[in-house]
Amino acid sequence: MKIKVLVVFHEVMMRKILRLNARFDRDFFASDLWVRGPNSTSRLNLANYLAFLHLKKAFDIEFIWAESFSTELEEKLRWADLVVINQVPRKSSIAFLNEFARWARENELLAKVIFGTELTWFKELKVEAIDRETLDFAYFENVLLRHTARTDRELYADDAGHRARLQEFELGIDTEVVKCETPATERKYITFVRAPDGRVTKNNDAIDRIRALVQASDALKSYEIVEMAPPYSTVEYWDVMSNSAFFVFTSNGETFSYCLNDAKALGVISFYPEHMYYSAVGNGYAVESYPWSGIKFKNDEQLLAMMERLALDPDAMMVESARSRQVVIENFSVARLVEKWRALLTGKALCTETLYLFDGTKHVDVEELSKACRAHGAQYAMPYRNVGPLSAGVDQLTRHLPDHDLVLLRYFVDQVNDGGLRRSVVKDAVGMIPGAGVEVRRESNDESARFMQLLCRTYSIGEVVLDPSLEGSTVHLALDAVRVFDCIGAPLREIDVRVLAELSDNDPVS
Repeated sequence: MKIKVLVVFHEVMMRKILRLNARFDRDFFASDLWVRGPNSTSRLNLANYLAFLHLKKAFDIEFIWAESFSTELEEKLRWADLVVINQVPRKSSIAFLNEFARWARENELLAKVIFGTELTWFKELKVEAIDRETLDFAYFENVLLRHTARTDRELYADDAGHRARLQEFELGIDTEVVKCETPATERKYITFVRAPDGRVTKNNDAIDRIRALVQASDALKSYEIVEMAPPYSTVEYWDVMSNSAFFVFTSNGETFSYCLNDAKALGVISFYPEHMYYSAVGNGYAVESYPWSGIKFKNDEQLLAMMERLALDPDAMMVESARSRQVVIENFSVARLVEKWRALLTGKALCTETLYLFDGTKHVDVEELSKACRAHGAQYAMPYRNVGPLSAGVDQLTRHLPDHDLVLLRYFVDQVNDGGLRRSVVKDAVGMIPGAGVEVRRESNDESARFMQLLCRTYSIGEVVLDPSLEGSTVHLALDAVRVFDCIGAPLREIDVRVLAELSDNDPVS
């Protein structure tokens, strides 16, 4: 018997979509059926809908648009094995959540509930729009999908993060629609996107500075500088990006960004600030989401140098253009979304990545470390206390090594040469960024546990492999508190921790 899945939408446009037998091609996005301006909420709802359409043969899926909680919906909830709620940041949707949570508890709803990625729950709690009981129902009793911890970093200020039933779940782009055949070397634009006045985090000031540098560059003089600013339609945006060789995104903070990833899906060589995907917890520590997702820049001069180098090397431009699109296909396409929903609905774990937590004095060569990671099945590696030459670097939270299919991560405290400790982040105008932070007397077990919980959530890590020299260390003991969401209906589980045997006996690269 097929699993019965009720998919509830709140986004207004989905009411029209569910009534139609539409083809969601480029013409659809140019039609009156689609929203006029850029709207990430509409995009992600449509992407999830497309993914569920692909799964209809394998599951008994029913779609419903619900503006408010109703008796009709109660019957459908009793029918379903699984309920997916695609909430949105609207008053009616929030009111629905409050009423639904109360009804589900009072009636002991048997169906398992999955809440979608939208909504800043703690913000709504602060303004008393969402009840505390509703937030707890989503975060701690059912399953809540998120993209980055940027909007719920409060969880990691205490031990609440260890109890939260969260799953990182990226948004989707239909890469069969969002595509362009024009080679990057034949495109004529360098494009910026300017946000409406008042959107401080979008950092319009950086556009003015970078534009002046581009205009003064001999290597970039053949390109036309284009600035887009709302209002523009989805198709208008795609048309400009289809003629763009380079896209410079200046935002200081994002959780995903259709703006950036649409450009990349169209093969635009795209740049964004290194700190854009940081999620910081107070002044203590930070992690970076999507560390493998593109070309990051620290400052205007570094950005200009990278653009000039590529503009003078057509072969390199073609490689980077292809890489931009491939990142989106592999991680954010509807096909990838289908895989993740299928796994989630059938009770398969999504936290399947492995972290190799190593002694930085033992591994000093990238090739050697890469071999060790392959042997241990690790996609992420982190030297404890950032000791040794293979740390992500004092000015980076992560370092992506694409040739080795490996990401180096940075621990939240550094061990300095005299054996003392300091935080690995400092406060800057844009927030907490990597750097030589303040000294700390000791590494706290509780804080280490909270940091590792955030790290494992961010990278969907289900297993940590430890060098034998780290057995009994603070981080090893802290891992006892880290919990992983495994599957719907099951309790959170302890993260798998595997301590290696002595390197001389077990490690293939010693």
